[in-house]
Amino acid sequence: MTHRAHVSVVTDAVSPDFYFPLWHNYYSKFFGSANLHVICFGDNGVNFSEWALGSVDQAPAFNNAERARYVSDKVNRLLRVSDIVIRCDVDEFLVPNPKLYNDLGHYIEELKTGHVTSFGYDVLQAPDEAGLDLRAPILGAQRHFAYAVDSLCKTSVVSSPTRWGAGFHASSNPPLFNELYMFHLKLADLDLQMQIGTSVARRADEERFREYHSRTKDVFLSQARQYFSTPPVVGFDAFTMKPFFEAYLQRTKVRNGMYYTEEFKHDRTLLEIPNEFYLKL
Repeated sequence: MTHRAHVSVVTDAVSPDFYFPLWHNYYSKFFGSANLHVICFGDNGVNFSEWALGSVDQAPAFNNAERARYVSDKVNRLLRVSDIVIRCDVDEFLVPNPKLYNDLGHYIEELKTGHVTSFGYDVLQAPDEAGLDLRAPILGAQRHFAYAVDSLCKTSVVSSPTRWGAGFHASSNPPLFNELYMFHLKLADLDLQMQIGTSVARRADEERFREYHSRTKDVFLSQARQYFSTPPVVGFDAFTMKPFFEAYLQRTKVRNGMYYTEEFKHDRTLLEIPNEFYLKL
């Protein structure tokens, strides 16, 4: 950027608990709490009243398609007064390539592209790892493994009006990778995820969505056991998973002005999080 950009950050949340305090702390240290904006659902807006925020908007029930529309509208309104808007879930944390940038604030200052799609990773809780302490560093201190998943290749940084599809997996911008990694903590603490799923399911207005968020812990444990059945791959170059993400780009299609992929892929390679990322989150 040729000047210090004004950056807004948007999320939607069913509760100020769970990962929200970590989300608030992480993004506010780069962009200030006055530039953080939350969309909540039903009647829970009052629960965020004690948090320093730029705004709290209240949407109807947790409907997946309407959620994307509501968030898209909020982002596009903020772009009238912001140079850049970052949109991410409360359990999604954007970390730029630590070999090139000090942190997310430095990355945004140096950004030359109009939008950015993240490289997506699910962080895993190993069988011998305790639940997360969200007041302490996570990468390298509490969690050491992840795997690449292209459903998290989301266009998360925008500087012009943008529309997203359900789940924020499709966007009106073509995917554009630019050294930005998303660490998704959904599987980083399975007991915590069970609590989150219950909270979301209670507010969802679609049966299939309630079922999705009501999956048992055994489902997630079975998935984790598959990954930890083989030794992890180590090293920064291996972690970048370039062929995997290039294949995602090749599968991307466009329809009705939206860029999407018909099938998401989970790479089955267990990856050790490189020490270059340690203490970045």
